[in-house]
Amino acid sequence: MPPLHSTVEIPVSLRSLLTGFWIAAVALGGAFLGVRLAQKDAAPAPFVADRPTPPFLASEGSSLPRVQVVGDDLVPVSTTDLLGPGRTVVLFLDPECDPCRFAARQWQNRLERGDLGDLKVLGICPASREDVQRFRSHLALDFPIYADPTGTHLHDYGVDSFPWEVVVDPQGTILTFTGDLTRIATID
Repeated sequence: MPPLHSTVEIPVSLRSLLTGFWIAAVALGGAFLGVRLAQKDAAPAPFVADRPTPPFLASEGSSLPRVQVVGDDLVPVSTTDLLGPGRTVVLFLDPECDPCRFAARQWQNRLERGDLGDLKVLGICPASREDVQRFRSHLALDFPIYADPTGTHLHDYGVDSFPWEVVVDPQGTILTFTGDLTRIATID
């Protein structure tokens, strides 16, 4: 009776080579998975509260920086000239940022519901006026968003992540701020 199975003798050098390839494949797969997990852990969440605070937001009671921004009319205006007679919410947004889109829509929803009280809402983006217009149009935003095409807030004032929500009084004094999406648009 013939054997139920047959064996093929693989030369030792080929077996070692195949074993080496198998070990290398497993190691590369593990390294890839480890890098992906490390990247996931190391990736900054753009909306968590424990991220670094921009220097100008170092404390409540400090002043909102006076920066020239550009509106739809192409006329440069100072951020301090944009403040309303009551409290103003200044949103620092980036048109390419998903959490920024979320934050902008949260404020638009409040605007549509009519529950802003004395709050005035405006945005500032480190983008061209055209990019800001596309951002507003795409999200159907009714509140003004101003372009900071030179990135002054980014470079001079340390805004290095988005979104940031800053509430200021009519004189530009910072009353409160947050970068935490769980708290965005919750100010009364």
